[in-house]
Amino acid sequence: MLGKELLGKSQKLTPVEAFGKQLYVKRMTGLQREFIEREGGKPVPVHSRRAMTVCYCLCDQDGTRLFEDKDLADLDNEPYHELDKVAEVAYVFNEMDRAALERLKKTLETILSENSVSDSPSTSDAPSTNSSTESTPQS
Repeated sequence: MLGKELLGKSQKLTPVEAFGKQLYVKRMTGLQREFIEREGGKPVPVHSRRAMTVCYCLCDQDGTRLFEDKDLADLDNEPYHELDKVAEVAYVFNEMDRAALERLKKTLETILSENSVSDSPSTSDAPSTNSSTESTPQS
């Protein structure tokens, strides 16, 4: 089955200088990104968004994560500037930055405007010539 052959094939890395070393940032999984987006929406997040991003994205040259989920509490206590360096690269690489959000917003607005249906009522009060009592959707 072609679908299963495609899974896991799109792993790409981008370099980042962090924690005094040349490391890499990889793409998040769909579940990881969803968790960060939902966690960030909570009034008091369990872990900082930057710590979660570093945990999920910072890796070696082979794409192997350097931190596990159990390391999140330790990452929360790392200096902000170190987490921020990695997180900013990861946000852009994973298209979570403001520019990507603006592109998505414009795309959605275009799709919605192209597919919008007029909500204004019909100006004709004449009865329908269709004898059916059910209404049919307009194409």
